[in-house]
Amino acid sequence: MAVLVGGCAEQEEPQGARLLAPPPTDEVYEIVLPFDAYELSLEETYQDSAARDELIRRCLEEKGYDWPAIEYPKGVQDPKNRRRYGVIEMPVARKLGYHPTPGMLGSREVVEQRERRDKSLSAEALEAVYNEKDGCGKKASGYLLRNGGKADYDLLRQLSEEIFNEAHGKPEVKKASRAWSSCMAEQDFNYKAPTDALADERWWSEETDRASSAEIATAVADVECQGRSGLINVLYRTEKQLQQQAVIEHQRYFDSLMRAKGINVANAREVLSGAG
Repeated sequence: MAVLVGGCAEQEEPQGARLLAPPPTDEVYEIVLPFDAYELSLEETYQDSAARDELIRRCLEEKGYDWPAIEYPKGVQDPKNRRRYGVIEMPVARKLGYHPTPGMLGSREVVEQRERRDKSLSAEALEAVYNEKDGCGKKASGYLLRNGGKADYDLLRQLSEEIFNEAHGKPEVKKASRAWSSCMAEQDFNYKAPTDALADERWWSEETDRASSAEIATAVADVECQGRSGLINVLYRTEKQLQQQAVIEHQRYFDSLMRAKGINVANAREVLSGAG
């Protein structure tokens, strides 16, 4: 899975550089929720991005500008829920604390390639791409969402948030949370839930992408106590069940999301095949 995080193994990095995210663990890939099927997977997202790039390239070519190609990884697993329950991986806790970094949910190389591409373009070319009124990017997005490919995710987002909060209120999750809090207290950390540890203002009082030693120590204890309390497993099982119920209750809505997703994916494949 090195390709997912930029094709880099663990290594020493310059002090001034942004830290690389450790490769996702098996635990991350095992957190698959029912709602995930109704959104683009990482593989489908990269396919959509490649098609969008091709449409932008054609559009810019007519205006006399280049649009450098980006190499998107293929055959990748999706760490979509890597941060849904906070920091749950010991390698991340030890290296990053609670701080996110580019490439955690996809390829670090893609992030860097996009940054390099934008820096290489003139102001005029960037305007031609990103103009919100009639830019090539807007036109490309419209083409990929044509014929019913645009999904309305507002209800899904609302349900996802409501279920996340509902799950935390369930007796079995509350019990596991109390066990987690007791475990943390044994190490002199006073938090009621992992969300409190993550939101500790001490970690976010300075604009830096590197964690302090205190933050790392807290995150490591957090992940250790997750394992001892079984909190993440209980929370995941509870939320999965609630999402399954929501899909049944809103079946017509979720069917519409699946249809729109299928059209979007087909539009992207058409462009990449040269037919679009």
